[in-house]
Amino acid sequence: MIRLTGFISALVFSMPAFSACEFDVEVGDSLQFSTGEIIAGKDCESIKITLSHTGKMASKVMGHNWVLSKNEDFNGIATAGAGAGLENTY
Repeated sequence: MIRLTGFISALVFSMPAFSACEFDVEVGDSLQFSTGEIIAGKDCESIKITLSHTGKMASKVMGHNWVLSKNEDFNGIATAGAGAGLENTY
């Protein structure tokens, strides 16, 4: 039996540090995003996020959107989006 955990940890810590500036996020019909957190380093001049629907249902039935905001702006944005409704794509 091979324990990869120690090997992977050693490999990760021996690699040079770098920051990801591009992120692929998938979401299916279960409304679960493939990642719960995106962390970009200060060295990123720009950030690219690609949101892909991987489900089978049509977007008008199970469409997804994503908004980047400051924590303190979240509630206002969520309320405004819900108030806009489906006809205005939230």
